[in-house]
Amino acid sequence: MMDREQFGSDANVVSLKVDRKKIGAIIGSGGKNIKEIVRLTGTKIDVKDDGSVKVIGEAGPKMDKAVLWVKTLAGEIEKGMQFQGKIKKILEFGIFVELVPGKDGLLHISSIPKEHQEQMDLYYQIGAPLNVAIENYDKFTGRIKLRFS
Repeated sequence: MMDREQFGSDANVVSLKVDRKKIGAIIGSGGKNIKEIVRLTGTKIDVKDDGSVKVIGEAGPKMDKAVLWVKTLAGEIEKGMQFQGKIKKILEFGIFVELVPGKDGLLHISSIPKEHQEQMDLYYQIGAPLNVAIENYDKFTGRIKLRFS
């Protein structure tokens, strides 16, 4: 098992308890989500069948990102949480932003400056980063409404 020895004396362990039904969302199809978290953050993530999740890694921004990522995939989303997302789709009613791989939200056109609404593709490009915050999260549908942060 990877632990403090691999990561040095600055290693940090964050223990989370998530809904057992959300374990699949954290792991992803074929382990896609969890592998991506580990690859991009340099952490180790241990998920148990009872919903216990341990995130192990160097204390700092990458560790914080891994924890936020796990919480987001598990549906532990709260109003005001901030993300540097990536623009995924631009439609006439708004912009879909990937908060973390596997979890998107909608920045509705009403939240976009009036001068940008007519020609959104001039101001926003697919794949570009966009700083957003959670405006509303519907736990029943999983829909996330965003605002600029």
